[in-house]
Amino acid sequence: MSIRPPIRRLCWIGAACAWAAPSLTVRAETVDPIKTAQVKAAYLYNFAKFTTWPNNAFADESSPVVIGILGVDPFGETLDKTVEGKTVENRKFLVKRLPPRSENDRTALRGCHILYISESLQSRWGSILELLGDAPVLVVGESDEFAAAGGMLSFVLSGGNIVFHINRDAVERSKLQLSSKLMKLAKVVHRKGTEG
Repeated sequence: MSIRPPIRRLCWIGAACAWAAPSLTVRAETVDPIKTAQVKAAYLYNFAKFTTWPNNAFADESSPVVIGILGVDPFGETLDKTVEGKTVENRKFLVKRLPPRSENDRTALRGCHILYISESLQSRWGSILELLGDAPVLVVGESDEFAAAGGMLSFVLSGGNIVFHINRDAVERSKLQLSSKLMKLAKVVHRKGTEG
C-alpha cells in the first residue's frame, strides 16, 4: 500500500508553499532590491501558474509562456533563475527584455503572455494599455495607481510587505481566467480606484 499523499493534496501543498515565499517582509525604510526582486519574480511565476490563457494565445502546444519586461528591468538575472527549468501546463518560460520604444510596438506587446511594465513608464501607461486593448496578456505593474489606471495586477508596498492589487474588469476584458485562489490574495480595485 502506498504511503504517499494523494496527488491533489501534493499539488495544494506545493501551491501553498510557493505562495509562502512571496510573503517575505520588506521594510519600507530599508528596501533590499535583491529581496524585492526575488519576491516579485516569485509572484510572476505564480501568476502564470494560476492563469489560464485562451488557446489562441499560443502558436502551438510547445510554445513557451513569454514574460516580457518593458522599461527599466528591476530583476536582473533573478527572474530568469526563478523560472529556469520550470513549466506551466507543459510550457517552458521565455523571459524577454523588450527594447527601448517597444511601448509603441503593438506586435511586441501582444507577443507576451505576461507583460511587466516598469514604473519608469508611468507617463506612458495609458497609451501602452490602449495598444494592448483586450489582448490575452496578463499586464503587471507597480504602485497602487497602476491597477486603477487599467493595468491588471500591481505590486504595492503595504505595511512592510509586497502585496498586489487586481483590476478584475481589465482581466475579464482580456478573456484571461485567474484562479479564485489568486483572486482571494489580492485587493480588488476598479479603474477609478474604488475597492470591490
